[in-house]
Amino acid sequence: MSFMYPIADHNSQLIHSQLSTEGILWFSNLTLSDPYLVLPFLTAVVNLTIVQVIVSQLMDKLLSHSLCHQNVCFASILHSNERLRKMEKKTKMHAILTNSARGLSVALIPIGLVMPASVCWYWFVSSTMGLCQTWVLHSKAFRQHIGVQSTHTNTN
Repeated sequence: MSFMYPIADHNSQLIHSQLSTEGILWFSNLTLSDPYLVLPFLTAVVNLTIVQVIVSQLMDKLLSHSLCHQNVCFASILHSNERLRKMEKKTKMHAILTNSARGLSVALIPIGLVMPASVCWYWFVSSTMGLCQTWVLHSKAFRQHIGVQSTHTNTN
């Protein structure tokens, strides 16, 4: 892969030499791919976890919204065929988007296997921070702590 080698610039060669000797943990050379293939799989697991957290939160909101929308009882929603069709369309689209996100998370594994460890490390750290942000920002306790008012669709 030609993009991993520096151009004939002194600064680029200096950065490349630093990256090739200053790795961390089990990958000592950040310009080569992960020797134990751990980072791409860890990144995929974190991304799949993010997808599952968001899906579970959206399904909770959809369920609570459809069961009791503007003081309408569940029985009247069941009698409304139009609302059921709209909800079914949302559910189908939701399933397509969810499965696409899952597929993309898994599809990044073979790409990560050939990328330099520095790129995979960046992806892993970025995904982990995204997971932490998702958990914190959707936490009821955190929202109350910063003074965000709860609505009828907010769930923990």
